[in-house]
Amino acid sequence: MHKAILQKNCFNLSTFILLFHCKHFHSKFKMRFIKLNSFLFIFLLTASIVAAQTYEVGILVGGSVYEGDVSDDALNLRETKPSYGAFIKYNFQNQFTLKAGFNIGRLTGSDANSKDPGIQLRGFAFDNNLREVYIGGEWHFLDEKSSYKRIYNLFTQKFSPFVFIGVGFASTDGLPIAPADRIPYPFPEAGAKNSFITPSFGLGFNYRMNENYCFGIDLGWRPTFSDYIDGVSINGNPNRKDWYFIGGVSFSYIIDYKNF
Repeated sequence: MHKAILQKNCFNLSTFILLFHCKHFHSKFKMRFIKLNSFLFIFLLTASIVAAQTYEVGILVGGSVYEGDVSDDALNLRETKPSYGAFIKYNFQNQFTLKAGFNIGRLTGSDANSKDPGIQLRGFAFDNNLREVYIGGEWHFLDEKSSYKRIYNLFTQKFSPFVFIGVGFASTDGLPIAPADRIPYPFPEAGAKNSFITPSFGLGFNYRMNENYCFGIDLGWRPTFSDYIDGVSINGNPNRKDWYFIGGVSFSYIIDYKNF
């Protein structure tokens, strides 16, 4: 049906172009043709986009871990804490998805886990609750035909790896713990804050179990452009910004507009 509308619309546009340049074609009719073809174009574009629309609502269960002044240079997996969240996705094309959601978790760090004896002696530690909201986009880079497989002609399964990028807002609470005689500047430090803009990027994959259910894995990094996730900056390294990571398994329900 969409193809027929497209052919009809192309015919109307061609006819309109010929008539538009005809000196006997009254301006009133020109305006009518413009309005008609504009309407058909908008309708066709909307129908084409809607034809690919599906929505997903789901949950994410996994872990969160931090990197900053109260950790080694790399993510310390021993500091991984549980996290969970929920999300909604809008699949407006086969390869592109808009996603929004929230996550709740904990971020912790301790000098006791450092490999540097001097850092261990310093004795800093923190344990903060984390809350974030975000919005972003996913690019499923495998072509639809190459990622689908038929299983006994009963249902369609899909394995779809993706990369994503987005932005969010996060907040934490709590203060670092430290021996009083080893703090050059008292906590909370001057200029300390507990809310941050958080760009995000990462990768993952979705596995479509059937027409309505999807399983996935998400791995995402958040550079905060701030040095106060752990509450430590001038008492540590003010030139080193804090990061955190959230990852886990997701489970979602697919809502196809064609079923309504």
